[in-house]
Amino acid sequence: MIEAIREIGEYANKSSGDDNLLENFSKKIPFEKKNKKGQLIKQHVVIFNFDLKNQIIESSFEEVGEDSGKKYLWLGNNPGNKPQIFFTSDLFSFIFGESLSNINERVTSPLKSELQNVMSIFFESDDGFSRVKLEKFDCLDEDMRSHFVENFEKIKTDLEKGNLKDRAKKISRKYLDELNKIVLKLLKPGLEADEVAVFTVAINGNLLVQREEYRKMLYNEKIGCLFDPKNKTYKNNFVRQGNCSLCDKKNLATTSTATNLSFKFYMTDKLGFSSDLDGKFTKNFNICEMCYSDLLSGERFIDNNLKTYLGGISCYVIPNFLFKNPDLNYFRFSQYVTHKNNALSNLTTLPEFEKELKNFSEFEEDEKNNFVINYLFYRKGKSDFKILKLIKDVPPSRLDTINDTLQKISTRIDREYPLQNNYLKISLKSIYYTIPIGNNDRAYSTFLGILDAIFSARSIDYSFLIEQYTEVLRIIFYERGGYNISPKSWLEMKALQLNALQLNFALLFFKELKLLRGLTMEMDSDIDSIPADIKKFWENIGIYDNPRKTLFLLGYMVGNIGNSQYRSGHKTKPILNKINFQGMTVQSILRLTNEVFEKMIQYKILKYNESVFHQYKKMIDTYSQNWNLTNQENVFYILSGYSFVTYQAISKGEIEVPSQIKTEDDGGEVK
Repeated sequence: MIEAIREIGEYANKSSGDDNLLENFSKKIPFEKKNKKGQLIKQHVVIFNFDLKNQIIESSFEEVGEDSGKKYLWLGNNPGNKPQIFFTSDLFSFIFGESLSNINERVTSPLKSELQNVMSIFFESDDGFSRVKLEKFDCLDEDMRSHFVENFEKIKTDLEKGNLKDRAKKISRKYLDELNKIVLKLLKPGLEADEVAVFTVAINGNLLVQREEYRKMLYNEKIGCLFDPKNKTYKNNFVRQGNCSLCDKKNLATTSTATNLSFKFYMTDKLGFSSDLDGKFTKNFNICEMCYSDLLSGERFIDNNLKTYLGGISCYVIPNFLFKNPDLNYFRFSQYVTHKNNALSNLTTLPEFEKELKNFSEFEEDEKNNFVINYLFYRKGKSDFKILKLIKDVPPSRLDTINDTLQKISTRIDREYPLQNNYLKISLKSIYYTIPIGNNDRAYSTFLGILDAIFSARSIDYSFLIEQYTEVLRIIFYERGGYNISPKSWLEMKALQLNALQLNFALLFFKELKLLRGLTMEMDSDIDSIPADIKKFWENIGIYDNPRKTLFLLGYMVGNIGNSQYRSGHKTKPILNKINFQGMTVQSILRLTNEVFEKMIQYKILKYNESVFHQYKKMIDTYSQNWNLTNQENVFYILSGYSFVTYQAISKGEIEVPSQIKTEDDGGEVK
């Protein structure tokens, strides 16, 4: 995969030229992002201009454009304890905190002398830290400054703890955070912090990110220092005449450190991973300066153009070409690749997919057999990047197979179950919500293992999926928090009403892909006196033998009782309390049978279910003597029948879908 990233970066660097190398390292600034309310809001760049003649700080802003990331050299912030050295940052506290002084220490004149003027005119030292002078902001009048100082003095009293250095740092950060809020509100009425993507600075109207001294400093910090034999930090990773592990060039300067790379390809912070345990890693993997530059550009290109989500997990879709094509437009090709993958994650109809695909016909015809795809799943924090899983070498033909299967199921749902069909449809995103995922990396591995099997055409154990699905139903029923599945989320508003039905279509997806392992079915026989729509559903799913049909019919009657309870005023269907979501034995099923019969009499619906009950009773008496389904399967297929009849009632408008499911505790008594 590292070769694929280098190749992408090589394309980016060659197409833009050496003078624009830093722009290739720049992050794309999104035009919009969601606020806390889930609303999309436009993003802005805020510019602070240090006017040395009039000794004021002028404030202005503009909406984010297509090339704002490159224009303002938005490279991100340094992680961890690394000093902040950027004129552009998404944190106001970095711009007016440590960045200017750190940059001043690293650049040459004339920029160095100009920065010294800025710091002497616009900053002052107080309380052990350097802070910007309030009176220099052109948007703050005297009353505003006095009000700010008064409020900040109150805030300071809460920070008068700890040693002097820690206290000064906390006070400085809080001072800048509070100042940021005021300045933004005065820049534009109602401008909030979440409407600002980045801040940047200028002197006398000239953007500092364009200064040559600054650009040289950035290149040195990103690449140059790694190949400097005098640099004390990286000298142990430096080889004056080495061999590059990527381009295979001999006798040139190389480094073995990955410190400035976002994707951590190999361990460089643990002694045990170094050759001969020397801690240098120079015998493990070495990179020349040009390849290092290509990797940085490749990583940024991927982050800007090949980033997506599969389920709820961030993912990079990284193509790897089998044969080089010097004429390939990588930017346009990246749009083609992400389109194919987004169709799997967010299901679109086949006509829409094919219409959009026609825009990339040259890749379908010329390049389809010339590349494979690597899926890099990751979690990114403020200062760390953790790879969760790498799925390698997925051919485009596999994506076509998966998409064809999804579209086939989608068409069937459109035809047979037109109401609520969007909820029932299957995509890789919906598969994410069929697997319980807690807030830890181990939980993610289960879903990622399933994705790996889907992409790699490896089988998945049927019993394992049933265990996952019944756990989903338990989480919903008991309203357990801390999972990707929540009764309060949009996907689960319908909760048990339709969830088990969707899980049936998920099983169909794996069956159609020929991935189900361990699914055994008994010899099936025709069942009389069963509604045709039930038979049609069994045929559509294709995994229902007689024991599973038996449970489905029991669930069907449970659903009819639940609907009667709903119409009688019991909005939460207390019949569900009769189902043991932890698992049900055959004896539990027989007890539930008696409960169902009594409740159908009570709610006067037995006459509408008499033929179904008769058929069910005949089947349960036949198969209960030699029952071959697990306790988990028993719960799942009962709830499948319940979900099916509830779907029918919702489709006919007989019941409405509640926004939250909370069953009543009837204490085991019939109500």
